[in-house]
Amino acid sequence: MTNLDRTMASKEIRTSPEGAKDISPGRKPWVVEAFAPASPEGAKDISPGRKPWVVETVAPASPEGAKDISPGRKPWVPASPEGAKDISPGRKPWVPASPEGAKEFLRAPRVLSPLRGSNGLLPSWIVLLLFLTFSSLAFAQPTGPITYKLTVTPAVPPTPALQYSLLPEMTDMSSGNALTKYYKAFSLDWWGFYHRQPVKWHEDFDKAQEAPLDQMPAEFNFVKGWRMLREVDEGARRDHCDWELIPVMKRDGIGTLLPDVQGMRNIARALALRARYELAEGDIEKAVYTLQTGFAMAKHIGEGPSLIHMLVGIAISQVMGQQLDELIRHPKCPNLYWSLSRLPRPFADIRRPIQAEYMMLSGLVPRFDELRKGPLPLDEAQEIMDLFLKNMQQLGLANIDRVTITGQALATYGKAKAALIAGGRKQAVVEQMPVPQVVLLHASEEFLRLRDDVYKWVALPFYDGFEGLKRAEAAYKSLREQGGMLTVFIEMLPTVQKVYLANVRADRRFAMMRAVEALRLHAAMHDGKFPKSLSEIKAVPVPLDPATGKAFEYTLQGDKASLYGPPPPGEQVSASTAMLYEVVLRR
Repeated sequence: MTNLDRTMASKEIRTSPEGAKDISPGRKPWVVEAFAPASPEGAKDISPGRKPWVVETVAPASPEGAKDISPGRKPWVPASPEGAKDISPGRKPWVPASPEGAKEFLRAPRVLSPLRGSNGLLPSWIVLLLFLTFSSLAFAQPTGPITYKLTVTPAVPPTPALQYSLLPEMTDMSSGNALTKYYKAFSLDWWGFYHRQPVKWHEDFDKAQEAPLDQMPAEFNFVKGWRMLREVDEGARRDHCDWELIPVMKRDGIGTLLPDVQGMRNIARALALRARYELAEGDIEKAVYTLQTGFAMAKHIGEGPSLIHMLVGIAISQVMGQQLDELIRHPKCPNLYWSLSRLPRPFADIRRPIQAEYMMLSGLVPRFDELRKGPLPLDEAQEIMDLFLKNMQQLGLANIDRVTITGQALATYGKAKAALIAGGRKQAVVEQMPVPQVVLLHASEEFLRLRDDVYKWVALPFYDGFEGLKRAEAAYKSLREQGGMLTVFIEMLPTVQKVYLANVRADRRFAMMRAVEALRLHAAMHDGKFPKSLSEIKAVPVPLDPATGKAFEYTLQGDKASLYGPPPPGEQVSASTAMLYEVVLRR
């Protein structure tokens, strides 16, 4: 493994290839972690020749509800995310099912399991599932909407009005692929000390991103001059970002590995902290420059060819959005209405990632064209079915075997045959097809139909497409209960509804920020007073809520103005569906 591979893997936990001894009977299994210094607590080097190794248990003495999915010398893991417990104090491979603990998942070391490939990396579709699961846990607030509170100063836009841009201007950009610079930022030379820090250090690092500006800890101010971030600054000012993944996706389909994307989140955390130190020093110019870097990197990642790229890009845009809120709070901050107006809408375009997912899913069934041409000999049809089964197992569906598939095939054969005939094929032709061909052909065509029924809605604005998307996803999920097709195909359809919602949540936040700036401008022009209604604001247009296509709900109580974005129809109020900005004027 090269240094770059090690950094990309984010301290991946591996079992020792040399056969590490079990030095703690009764608390099996143990795993070893490569490229980490020996533990000061006294962990032994149990893998001679591959120093330094450290030993670490990731299993309790008894399963306690955990399911052993990796017989032999591999770690125990909980049976489900909902029941996941912190089973590795100090180094969490899984996290508690709480909003606070859920956030740890994306920074956690990796644990080998049957869901991973031989290199220990997850296929893209499983990464997407885990990202959506733990993102929804992190946003889970049953008591109300996600709320942002700002104390602001009335202000007018700067002169000239476009003095501050939140994305790099073309005059500051150079030709080239941003990814080469981002990859340089992954160098172990930059990150070695970072990954060697204890968990408490990382927790304090995260807390510093929310610390009051007059209480910023000195411990982390190294980020202000961290040379790693210079590479990121330069990458953000390149004119394009090519992930060079399209040929790989055509070849590997939904088994495509994306080992590098999640690591970009650590870079975003460092950028956010740098911006905060710059604001603490009152340097608005430098803070805006850092925000440009973060938002440009978020755009570059969000435009990558998968839904995972898009989700990580959105997440990074919100990490930087937190510091943009802090900039708006700053007494010296000019009005950023026109700066926010120049951000792209939507910030992340879902159509490109959907096209990539479409491309990857198109190769789900091997030799699909042969299945469609006409009746095949039984041995050829069974060969295609076996190849399909092998592909599914390589993707991590370890519970799918020939017995399971055969049982589902026999149960669905009658419905599949009737559907093929109803779809226009001659009955005599379908009767000649062997069972594997009928079942696989029907499931494939149903899958393509269901996929398109889901994907077609995301081309519309959220307020036009969300209800249709919910109905389409409900339709294909109901097939699982009806037993109308091979269930493995249903597993392969991503939950686009959550991606769609995450995307509009980011756009809604930017729109609310722009509405806050409209309020600040109005107050600057009207003796430091907020309007009684949004319709009183005449200097600039007040943006509509991108989730509803309507005006934000606005209330004024004394000196506090509130902007509220309600949940979509049929959705409960939560941090993932509703948003509230509470704004108070500084006196």
